[in-house]
Formats: sequence, structure tokens, C-alpha cells
Amino acid sequence: CIEINVRQHLKGDVLREITSKVERCRSKMDDEKLYLALVGEFSSGKSTFINALLGFRLLKEAVMPTTACATYIQSKGKILTINVSFFDGCKFKASSNDFKGVASYLESTYKVVRTSLLEIIEDLTSDQKIARTVKELEIFVPNANIPRNVVLIDTPGFNPGAVSVDNHYEITKHVVEEIADAALILTPQEQAM
Repeated sequence: CIEINVRQHLKGDVLREITSKVERCRSKMDDEKLYLALVGEFSSGKSTFINALLGFRLLKEAVMPTTACATYIQSKGKILTINVSFFDGCKFKASSNDFKGVASYLESTYKVVRTSLLEIIEDLTSDQKIARTVKELEIFVPNANIPRNVVLIDTPGFNPGAVSVDNHYEITKHVVEEIADAALILTPQEQAM
């Protein structure tokens, strides 16, 4: 009865938006994973924090803006593996044993030669020219020091300045509003709260 009454008063775009949000909520309730976004200004330590959790350097760390796309990291599998899709429609699954497809794509499209999956991950996440073309990047780390049902999301930093692409804020906002179940906000230690 209430649903019928609501539908009588809400029409068009408003009804579609509310219906879409309800469906996303239902979908998230069925997903057993906890999506934990790491957010903060650039160089606040998000990638460093993730690397410390993992126990090795997976993501590039620098004082300049590095992470340029949302990167989903979870403990899964027996070898380091990625799934990457680009806005041009190209998709690749690569592992530390077989990364030829994505390496060839990067070489032909961006004229970069990479000899390891870690170098490719660095390009996909922090090379501003490449990362802005990445639609989605999932990284599966074997035996990571994170629970199997937790997905860490490394997000681009806020206020990256003129040295990076201009969509960092929009990417992070989308992750926080539409994907993450919770967020961990990191700030540089020298910055007053």
C-alpha cells in the first residue's frame, strides 16, 4: 500500500533514482564483502598504509600525487593477479606469471615497456596519463595480511594540484558514495586536525 502511494507521488527521474538506490542497497546486503575505502589528501599515506598491511611494496609511494584511479585490493589466489578494464573497452587478466597481454597494450598505446607485473601495477595506478584511462583495477594478493572478505580501496587523493588529472575528487566521491561500506580517513602526521 505504501509503495503504491509513493509511486503515485514520485515520478520520472526522482522515482528512477530512488529505485536505483534501493536496488544498490539490496545488492550490497547480499555481498558478504566489506569494502573499505582509504581516503585523504594526496600524500597522506594511503598507499603506504596499504603496503604496510600487505607487508611488501605493491603500490607506489611518493610525496607527489600517485594513485590516480580507484584500486580494489583483496587477499585471494595463489599468485599476484590483476583484472583491469580501460575506458576504451579493452580488458585484461594478468598474473605475475603471464602479463604479456596488458604489457603489449601499454607498449602499443603508451610506448612504455614493462618487464614485471609490479611495474604494470605502478603504471596503472600512478602514471597520470595511463591511470586516467583505467576504468577499474582489481588486484588479488595471495596470502595478504587482510581478511578474505575485506576489499581495500585505494583512492586518489583530494587536492592533487595541477600535476595530475582533474577527476581525482570525482573518483573518490563515487567510491565513498556508491561502493564503500566504510572509509578510513588518513591525514599526514604534520597536519593539524
